[in-house]
Parts: sequence; C-alpha cells; structure tokens
Amino acid sequence: MNDAFLMVTTPDLPGHEIEKCLGVVWGEAVININVFREALSTVTEILGARSRPFESRLKAARTIALNEMMLQAAKRDANAIVGLHFTHETPRGSMIMVVASGTAVRAKGLTSKVETEDSAETDSNGAG
Repeated sequence: MNDAFLMVTTPDLPGHEIEKCLGVVWGEAVININVFREALSTVTEILGARSRPFESRLKAARTIALNEMMLQAAKRDANAIVGLHFTHETPRGSMIMVVASGTAVRAKGLTSKVETEDSAETDSNGAG
C-alpha cells in the first residue's frame, strides 16, 4: 500500500479542493481463519485476553481490501479517496470478509501517485 495516497473517512479533504469526483471504489477480502486459531481465540477471550491471531488475520484482510480499492482509484486517475468505510462479516464460521468502500477523487495540491499493475509492467519493460 502506498502511504502517500490520501484516504479519509470524511467527505472532504481539509486543506485541499476536490476538483473531480471519479466514482465509488471498493475492495474486498475474504480470508480463512484457521479453525485451531479460532478455538484458541475463544479460549483467550474467555480469559479476558486479546486474540492476537484473529486480530492479525483481520488486519491482513483490511490491508488487502484497502490495496484493491486504492488500485481501482488509481486506474481512474484519482489521488485520494474520501468517505472511506469498512464492513466486516463472517459468512462462515472460519471465514472473515472485509469490504472497504469510498469515493475516488482528484484533488488539487496532492501529487500522490499509486503504481498500478499496468504501470509496473510498463516500467519493468523499460518503457514509459
């Protein structure tokens, strides 16, 4: 994930004017949570401790969803995402699904550029 790509939960970008709205973007991640880890998590929750394995898998799913959303936005020539929102679900007992959504925008004063898969391929071929 590119840390320079601005993503915010707010509908605007303080200090920057939004030039153009480029549409809704999203990213999804469905990750299998190891049954053994899930059982261990239940035991640790009963004892009042945090479930580190589950937290780790949840963080991985959020990162995947954010990366997918950012790539979608970059392909639309966006340099920021506003209105970022996450949803989490467990469609099956051993799965977690994370969906990230927001609005891709082009804002004045932001120079961040995300390398898309297409541009990475062009760069590795020595062109562009």
